[in-house]
Amino acid sequence: MKARQQTQLRGVLFLSLALGMMACEPREEIAPQNAPAQAPASPTPESPTAPIIVREPGAMPTDASVLAQGSGIQITMADFEGAMRRSLLFAPEREDGGRYHEVPPERLATSHVQITATQGLVAREIVRAEAARRSIRCETFEAHKLLVSHPQLARFAPLLEAPESFESAALLAELAELALDAEDLRELACEELLTTKLEASLLAGITDEELWAAYRQARDTVDLVMVTMTNTPASSELDSFLEQDAVRENSLIEAHYNANLEHFVMPRAVRLTMLKAPAGQSGAELTEKLQQAANRLSSGEAPQAAASGLGLVLETGSVLLAAENPRAYGAQVGDTGFEAEGARGFYAWQVEGFREPEPLALTRPLRREIAADLLRGQGIVASARAKLEPALSAMRAVKADKHATLSNEQVERLREEIAAQGLTLVRSGPFGFSQQGYLPGVGLAQEAVTAAFSLTAENPTLGEPVLARDRVFAFRLAARDQPSRDGFKQELADFRESFIASRRTQIVGDFVSSRQAEAGVEINTLPLRIKYGVLKKQ
Repeated sequence: MKARQQTQLRGVLFLSLALGMMACEPREEIAPQNAPAQAPASPTPESPTAPIIVREPGAMPTDASVLAQGSGIQITMADFEGAMRRSLLFAPEREDGGRYHEVPPERLATSHVQITATQGLVAREIVRAEAARRSIRCETFEAHKLLVSHPQLARFAPLLEAPESFESAALLAELAELALDAEDLRELACEELLTTKLEASLLAGITDEELWAAYRQARDTVDLVMVTMTNTPASSELDSFLEQDAVRENSLIEAHYNANLEHFVMPRAVRLTMLKAPAGQSGAELTEKLQQAANRLSSGEAPQAAASGLGLVLETGSVLLAAENPRAYGAQVGDTGFEAEGARGFYAWQVEGFREPEPLALTRPLRREIAADLLRGQGIVASARAKLEPALSAMRAVKADKHATLSNEQVERLREEIAAQGLTLVRSGPFGFSQQGYLPGVGLAQEAVTAAFSLTAENPTLGEPVLARDRVFAFRLAARDQPSRDGFKQELADFRESFIASRRTQIVGDFVSSRQAEAGVEINTLPLRIKYGVLKKQ
């Protein structure tokens, strides 16, 4: 996400460059974009890969149609189309006759282009607003300097240096072909300049406390000894829950069942007569035999006769789900076919009928399944907690040094003691904190990782088990390496330099993402899909 946001943020400048390059590709003549929506054209033998563009129905959008909106932010069709026109300036060459290429319709109909361009315009508005708030300006001489250094825009630099010159008049005439003027060139340059200046301002605003937090996180590691198990209720817990639920005035199980009927439905399935290949048969000869069997069933021959005549095994009333035989599932009663691969083996088939979806009966096994879900939903189940409490007690009993570090001998003795309880002790090895909550040997377990980094030399063991992603954890520190303020002060200058270097490519993107979330920006590409359509895969 951050990398994508940063790409958008090098202004619509780079977005325009990308679209401009697209515009240079040869293409066939197309209908005007304001033309009425038409049915998608089918590829012809001469052009088997011709793009298929489908326009969504709806009133043709206007310049004021909104593509993105949030608190203090609004992007319209006029903004989008202005960016598209500016993108054509980046074409490496113009068409024969001196006219600019157009952006190919299949590019404008690509969902990724529609979304990315709109997001880029949102980012531009956020950068502009924050630059204004910080009194960051884009001076004309700075914009001119940037244009001079740009390989594709340098020829337009005279517009900002000598706007009244004869050369500028010719350039203005060229821009007029795209309904652009000198201010559009200045805006393109200023988008990049404001982004660069905002980046510098944000980096300069990083405080020593922010650096200390980053330094501490980068160098703070924990090493755990832990026991973990799934949060699965014991059979006795399920029995007890069912007994209590049976005498409740309002059954929790039945309430859950009725509130989630869509999850307790026997899915629609197809019922087949199958002529199956005997075990061990395969190859082209069998495929031909199955084709013959399907043809004989289609002609009305009795399944038993067809099976006997071809040496196949008859099976009637077989029920298959959609994934097991999509063709049969989508067929009509009486239709035939054959399968030469798949989980059900090789067989010819004829559709007998269908089993329509129906609710599952609330049997005792289903009640137990629901009871397990309800118990897990309440947190750590009692049986898991009871199994892990002795392990935590054993961990607390181990006396570590003042840094909460356990020796290898202590870890092995603890492992043996916990093994006697029927549990397995594992050691994580040193790891650092991550927002995602990665725990070595386990995977993502955010709650467990957060709890691990709350442990200290004074309190090295969990007070109670922790639940994360339907797994229950009991652990204590085997070691913890925490950085000191003194060490931080000694390394501050070097760490600041390296930290700023690492944040340079992300800080504006992070800022924009944060502001976009605060503003509640919502993207709506429907006007683009109505006007430009959506590119469909062949």
